[in-house]
Amino acid sequence: MIVCAVGLIASVVPYFGDVMDLLGALATYLLVFVMPILFYHRLGGLKSASLLSKTWAWIIFVAGLVALVMGTYDATKHLTDDIRNK
Repeated sequence: MIVCAVGLIASVVPYFGDVMDLLGALATYLLVFVMPILFYHRLGGLKSASLLSKTWAWIIFVAGLVALVMGTYDATKHLTDDIRNK
């Protein structure tokens, strides 16, 4: 039933693929790179971590933010291009 419902929504909603790209870019990079570092910091793990661990955490965090911004920009650009060209 879920697959049928999603198929119906995908056939009715215009630019469904572009919207899914935008949501995927936002959710994936946040859940994989940014949030784990934030949760680890909030739980106090970075306070007792070594300098190397803190450095890697910041590198992963910044790389995740850069990828998040680039993915969101690209998905938004494709969505706006499709809306303008229709």
